[in-house]
Amino acid sequence: SARREGPLPTRVQFEITYRCNIHCVHCYTDPFNTPQALRRELTLDQMLGLFDQLAEAGVLWMLLTGGEVFLRSDFFEIHRYMKRRGLLLTIFTNGTLITPRVADLLAEYPPSRVEISLYGITRKTYEAVTGVPALDRCFEGIRLLSDRGIKVRLKSVVTKANYDEF
Repeated sequence: SARREGPLPTRVQFEITYRCNIHCVHCYTDPFNTPQALRRELTLDQMLGLFDQLAEAGVLWMLLTGGEVFLRSDFFEIHRYMKRRGLLLTIFTNGTLITPRVADLLAEYPPSRVEISLYGITRKTYEAVTGVPALDRCFEGIRLLSDRGIKVRLKSVVTKANYDEF
């Protein structure tokens, strides 16, 4: 086998979908949340093939993001495959689609961390940033993961709409 010169990649951020169930005012992927763009998303087999290549190249840490990762019907196949490959996995989500079943499946193969975007602490502010009345669902997602011992990190983007809540 050929010897590779130079530094090996160790970290990769992978956007697995453009799909999202909220429409944040600051989002750079929301304009791609269209039927035309969604048809160009990688298939499960294409994605798993890329993950194999990345792992073989030396990647140790993988960040899965989107859009909203839980909108991919094959997300847990992706997740389990990566965990079985021994990759350290972080998941970015808005938290609104985390149900008891989703939290249980994540607890079965725990990621290193789940980072949840929290854009406000009041319903009015959250909706002003996301365009969707989903703060209660986001809080529930945080609780469900925390109750199962999954490491959760909260993050946000400061905008005019939520500045006062920071």
